[in-house]
Amino acid sequence: MVAEWKEAQNKQQGGGQASSSRASGSRCGWKCPDPGWYKANVDAAIHEGSSQFRVGMVLRDDIGVFVAGMVKRFDENATVLEAEATGMYEVLQWVCGLGVSQVVVESDSLVVVDALNKNRKYVSEVGSIFESCRVVLQQRCDLKVQHVRRQANKVAHSIAKIPCMSGSMNCFSTPPPCVLELIVSDSFSS
Repeated sequence: MVAEWKEAQNKQQGGGQASSSRASGSRCGWKCPDPGWYKANVDAAIHEGSSQFRVGMVLRDDIGVFVAGMVKRFDENATVLEAEATGMYEVLQWVCGLGVSQVVVESDSLVVVDALNKNRKYVSEVGSIFESCRVVLQQRCDLKVQHVRRQANKVAHSIAKIPCMSGSMNCFSTPPPCVLELIVSDSFSS
């Protein structure tokens, strides 16, 4: 696991051979998906000193218009990898539940994206989360998973910080005020 972490860090810093996930992650700002596609961004926020984390998700269309958003709170201890993997599973389930097709799912967790795209096996608890994600991805060939840098994932990160009640979620059909400026900024950089 340490070797994989080091490899992921090396790739993020530009070392090693280029891969498709690193190439897509080399973009600095959020980019619109191809015409006819949606883009879902996901991020997890762990709150130090507490036994909880939240997952933020945002769905935008091919011109960058906000379609939906959600924050979900989990009352459990989790490592960063477990929280990010849980976020990936939650966003895949959410997108499927929304009934949209042709969706690019972006995460700033290179380890999670590589685990899914390169079919890496994990024997820890996170391995079962990855397997659940793979089942969804195998059933839906119109879903793609990509890595992006943190700068391109600011909206999902900000949504993950929105408070919600224990074990619950907040769904948004319009952008929450805390992300309006970020969404406008993203639309100018696309």
